[in-house]
Amino acid sequence: MSPARVAFRTERVPFGVTVDNLQLAYGRKVVLSIPNLEIEAGSTCCIVGPSGSGKTTFLYAVAGLHSEIGAVASGSIKVGTFQQLSRSGPEVAIPIVFQDYALFPHLTVWKNLSFALEVARAPRQDTARLLEALIEALELGGLEGRRPSELSGGQRQRVALGRALAANPGAVLFDEPLSALDRPLRYRLRSFLRGILRRREATSIYVTHDVDEAVAFADKLVVVHDAQIAQAGPPSEVVRRPKSVAVAEFFQHSNLIPAYVEEIDGGSAIICANGVAKMRAHMGDNLAVGQQVIAVLPFDATRLGANEHPVRFTGRMEEAEPSGLQCLVRVRCNDEWSVRALVGAREALEYRPGENVSVSWTDDDLVVVPARPSPYGEGGTHGH
Repeated sequence: MSPARVAFRTERVPFGVTVDNLQLAYGRKVVLSIPNLEIEAGSTCCIVGPSGSGKTTFLYAVAGLHSEIGAVASGSIKVGTFQQLSRSGPEVAIPIVFQDYALFPHLTVWKNLSFALEVARAPRQDTARLLEALIEALELGGLEGRRPSELSGGQRQRVALGRALAANPGAVLFDEPLSALDRPLRYRLRSFLRGILRRREATSIYVTHDVDEAVAFADKLVVVHDAQIAQAGPPSEVVRRPKSVAVAEFFQHSNLIPAYVEEIDGGSAIICANGVAKMRAHMGDNLAVGQQVIAVLPFDATRLGANEHPVRFTGRMEEAEPSGLQCLVRVRCNDEWSVRALVGAREALEYRPGENVSVSWTDDDLVVVPARPSPYGEGGTHGH
């Protein structure tokens, strides 16, 4: 298998990515099966899922390097018009940015970046101009002569990003590039990275374990579970409108309320839960009257105390768990289940354990999914 030729591109034209009938395996074990996936040119697709779900293997397959980590692939992955799973090897080289940066420790910032241009066969007369523009975009001015050991973690990651972008690739792959950084720096680099990718017009596929990072970063969010795509779409839709218990559980930011369907009304379900009056909920799947379901209610959509929304039940406040500048307040409905509400730390002080608290939400905030067993177990968002 011959490697794809790295080529400098004078025009910044992003590649779209099309996946058809892809199957990735290690020996006889299939780690990921994708019938179809489309990633639009110039967009950012974030892939999340449990450890061992095939996320990084997929990244290597897009680069055409899956065999380097012992994986076998069948099907088709096209990056632009280039086939990455051809028998002769990938038809286009796609750079990967890793969490450990993979910089040359003995080379300066300037030489790390210029090496990428040399490999891509950029016109020599343009090298200095291209590097100066790249260093300015990466906010690395004044650091050109430093070696990686003389840089901060954030600066090293920007050099790694610059090396990946130097040749104006049509797509860039990221394997948890910010996971080794502390949270404040990760937050700043996330915004920086998203901005420069849009200015450089590069399609990106981004693997991460950080759900908040994925939601903030992605144009398309893909959740993988049990060797397949559990759900894909805009982040707000995937998070607020999960199609399964597995997806809702993965994000760990919603109450999961056991209920059953009493009535179907168009695209809504009228459901009943023990201790709560009938509720209308968005129905994301075909359900039947009498079917057991799970009602998914985001923590930040659960309101406490008097407000403009109808009271669903009055329960007993059990605890307030700090969560950054906010608190998760748990309210016990009955012996079967409780809910948690994400409120400001000051608001949380208004409630004391043992006090009765009214709980409310809007119909639009509630979505029901079939009550299939979750692979993550009970507890957590169920509030038992």
